Amino acid sequence: MLMAKNALCPSPSERRKEERHDVQLIGTLGCNGQTFAVEIGDLSSLGALILLKDAPAAGTIAELWIEDYGPIAIKVMHAGAYFCGVEFVDPGTHRGQMLKWLNEEPGVLSAYGVR
Repeated sequence: MLMAKNALCPSPSERRKEERHDVQLIGTLGCNGQTFAVEIGDLSSLGALILLKDAPAAGTIAELWIEDYGPIAIKVMHAGAYFCGVEFVDPGTHRGQMLKWLNEEPGVLSAYGVR
């Protein structure tokens, strides 16, 4: 019975609307007056997977600063001990610029063979 349920309920990665790209980017997460060094593990034009210890709680509004890109307002959607999945608050503002940057920035996507 469990297999039938799993077949009907796609995993979160299968439900995503935008393709996520594996990256190794450095950034800073700012929330509640504090900043934390983070690594961005995957990225799309709608959100990201952020790797950090003691991630903020789901629902937290924060700012993600990606090195060589700039700041993006985010909302934490999922949080664990060493990661959080975030959604960009206004993805339309960053969509075109983010996709262009991902494709042009040396080593961001080209290192993974993505274009």
